[in-house]
Amino acid sequence: MAPIADTSFTAPASTHATADIRLLIFGLPPDCSPQDVRGLLHHCGIRLGDAAEHWAVDLAAGAGELEETIATVHHLPDRLIAARLADGLRSRRFHGRALQGWVPVMDWS
Repeated sequence: MAPIADTSFTAPASTHATADIRLLIFGLPPDCSPQDVRGLLHHCGIRLGDAAEHWAVDLAAGAGELEETIATVHHLPDRLIAARLADGLRSRRFHGRALQGWVPVMDWS
């Protein structure tokens, strides 16, 4: 039987990273705060410890009639963690709204 993979992550993102890996979150309510977003990340199936507190969160109003907020989470340590968080967000609802999580293919540096 294969060992269970350790899904914990406790170290903050490196300040020497060459690329800024980001996570985009769609479907948040207009009154959402950066702390709400960080709280959501703790419910995505990865033990983050206090790592999420080190990640910058920007919020922007979505366009159109949806009255949603779009969050950008900056400085994630690697693509695998970002993708796992995005998968976890896709199975969640926040204040009755279905969430979508996406990791851009191109790095922002």
